[in-house]
Amino acid sequence: MKIYFRNRVTSLFTLFLIGIALIHTVPAFGVIVDRIVAVVNDKVITLSELEKKAEPLFRQYLSPDMSQEQRETTRQQIMAQVLPQLVDDVLVEEEIEKNGLTATDQEIEQAIQNICDQNGITREEFAEKLATQGYTLDQYKEQIKQQIERSRLINLEVKSKIVITDDEITNYYASSIGGSSYDGPYYDLSLINIAPEDPEDPASKQAAEQRAVEAYKKLRDNVPFAEVAAEYSSLPSASEGGKLGRFSADEMDPFIRDIILKLKPGEFSKVIDMPQGYQIFRLDGISSTQKVDVPEEEKEEIRKTLFNQKLEERFQEWLDDLRAKSSIRIML
Repeated sequence: MKIYFRNRVTSLFTLFLIGIALIHTVPAFGVIVDRIVAVVNDKVITLSELEKKAEPLFRQYLSPDMSQEQRETTRQQIMAQVLPQLVDDVLVEEEIEKNGLTATDQEIEQAIQNICDQNGITREEFAEKLATQGYTLDQYKEQIKQQIERSRLINLEVKSKIVITDDEITNYYASSIGGSSYDGPYYDLSLINIAPEDPEDPASKQAAEQRAVEAYKKLRDNVPFAEVAAEYSSLPSASEGGKLGRFSADEMDPFIRDIILKLKPGEFSKVIDMPQGYQIFRLDGISSTQKVDVPEEEKEEIRKTLFNQKLEERFQEWLDDLRAKSSIRIML
């Protein structure tokens, strides 16, 4: 029989899954009723601590109709899977202490008061509700303290290092609405187009060409593309710096595609004589994501979803690294 548990990342954020250590005593006559099941760096984990941590799962999975052998086998399976959680608890507590992330009495009291305020009950009523669940107020305060400290550690080691980019939001949104399976590349382009006033008039065409040459020279003199576009381009996009949009290679005219594919991001083409006018393209960048307009009202929700996904992944990576750097001996 295999017993599975909830993700250990989640356990760090769930208040009632924080274990409370027992005070162990040695009875008279020198009889020892406890033993060591693990050593984490210089911290010992005892069997009674492990059994206390596993008690809720014992109640859930050990049924009266089991044989003695089945009960013992299931107990061992549960403890074998709970012990790594206790090991992680020790490692996390060591990091909290190392970084000086201790919660103050005032912070703990404020957290308790916030819970009472949110539920519209007094401190006395809250203590009574805790008692019905087998908790004392002091035990609950210890759990609050641990949660505050662990949240600070996660903020320091994990959350502060997570960045969600606009491309990631766009990718997520595009996949959620059944976007293209094409994974790029896509080319972000800007364009200066200088059209003659009268395409049939040679003089008009010559004037347009001259303006295009002037624009090109300004670009060569390091005048920003957006400024040159605003001054010279005859397209409506001139006011937006000549921004043309994002395109796959297949969406481009073959002649233009050959020119664009030779450019590096930030480079611009020479003047190109096209039926629409004299054109200068700039490759703004190359992306693996399609150009998708994500509704503003959905961006924040997607950002939260991606953040939580990364949080679990990065926390697990951090915890794996912490284990690798620690001395851990299991003696269960």
